[in-house]
This record gives sequence, C-alpha cells and structure tokens, in this order.
Amino acid sequence: MATFKSPRLKIVEKRNWSNRHPDAGYTKHVRLIDSDIVHTWVESEQDIVMDFMDVELLKLVLEECGLMDKPFNIIFDLNNVSDISYRYKKSITDLLFNWEPYLGCICFFQVSSSMKLILASFTSVAPEKFCIVQAETYKDALQKIQAYKTEGICRDNPDTSNAFDNSDVRQQFISAIAKISWLNMLDVPISIPPSDSIYFHFFRSLESLRRDLWEKETEREKETAQLRQECENRITQMTIKMNAQTEVNKKASQQLKMEIDELKTRVATQDM
Repeated sequence: MATFKSPRLKIVEKRNWSNRHPDAGYTKHVRLIDSDIVHTWVESEQDIVMDFMDVELLKLVLEECGLMDKPFNIIFDLNNVSDISYRYKKSITDLLFNWEPYLGCICFFQVSSSMKLILASFTSVAPEKFCIVQAETYKDALQKIQAYKTEGICRDNPDTSNAFDNSDVRQQFISAIAKISWLNMLDVPISIPPSDSIYFHFFRSLESLRRDLWEKETEREKETAQLRQECENRITQMTIKMNAQTEVNKKASQQLKMEIDELKTRVATQDM
C-alpha cells in the first residue's frame, strides 16, 4: 500500500481494525486519517473479488473514533480489486441511501480498468448530495478529500437539460442498467430518446427488458402470495383437525379412566 506522509495529518491505526475474508482471499484494513477520513484497503497476493462489505468493521471504527453521529469521508484503495459481488453492490447502495447525513465524500484510487464501469454505475445511482470522485494515487485522493472539506469541491453533476446528448448518453445508459440490477427499480420507466436518435433502439430494448422483468417479478410475487395463503389455510385446517383429535383423545382417555376405576371397584368388592 503506497502512502503519503504529511506532518499535518494525524493517523490512527488499531490492530482490531481489520477483517479476514478467507473465501475471497484477502484481508480488509481500515485506519483513520486527519480525524474524519476513513482509509480502507485490501491486502491480497493476487487480484480479488470483494465478496461482502465490512459494515460492522466500519461501524466499529466510527464508534471508537466518535464519528457515529459526525460527518466523515472515505478514501478506498482498489489496488488488486478486479470485481465486486452482487451482495457487495447491494451494500454500497445501502451505504449511500441509509448513512445520511454523515457520509460526505468518497474517493476511490488505484482503480483497475475492470472496476471503472462498476464505479460509473455506482456514481450514476448515487444521490446528488454525495461527493464521489476518483484519483490516481493515495496522495491525490487525500488532496481531493481535503479540497472537498475546505472548499466544497466535488465531481461535476451532469447537465440533464438535454438528457440524450452524446456526451451524456453513456451515463444515462449506465444509470438505467444500475437501477435495474442494483436497486431493483423495475417499476420505474426508463427514459427513451426520440425515435430519430441513434440510441433509440438501445434504450427501447432496455425499457422492454425492464417491463419483462417487472412483469416476471409481479407474477412471482402473486405466486408467492398465493402459496403463502394456501399454506396458511392448510395450517388452519391442520390445527382444527389436531384440536378435534385432541378432544377425541381426551374423551377416550376419560372413558378409559372410568373403565379402569370401575374394574378397580369390582376387584376391591371381590376381595371383601
């Protein structure tokens, strides 16, 4: 891990601020820089796929540093990271939408080519209030975070006044895919450019896919609800049957007890 030393930055490291991922072949490390910058990176011998986000580790660091209810920023070293799992992607969206208002700027650095599209998708679905930037090195990442903290400098938000200009269409397409796959926003229609646009058929096909997936999901939910209702009805019927059988057994037990008592009485009478 390359580091940038600065006498002005206080660095806090603890032995328990790490987590081993044996199945994925890496260890996640975290440390705190300048009182509110969470620096995280992976230690591995080869390129890895991050399997799940260490949410509890992040909470531990924030708690031990008194940042659970204070603004904080993140720099993430993606060296040796070639991909992330679907589970990790879901955790990212949870981080973005449920950690407000304290998460400020996230800066990724040493980003491999295979991760650039993923980060583009990540950025496209992020709420506008979040600052998401990329950097080449650790030093650059710190400088961008410091700029955000002192001057409010962040990524430029795309101009959506003409959403299907050539300069923006890639971002629109990535955003649409991310909303379908990451956020499962199948009930939200995709904006389609005018029919004379060269991108019309691409977005039309994507919208058709969204509708098909939405119908499939709706049908699955109906089938699940029907199956749940059938199971509940069966449980009710079996409960009634069990209670009835219990009552029958209770009466049979009482009858048997009466017969036993009667036999005992006859035996006692004969003994006399």
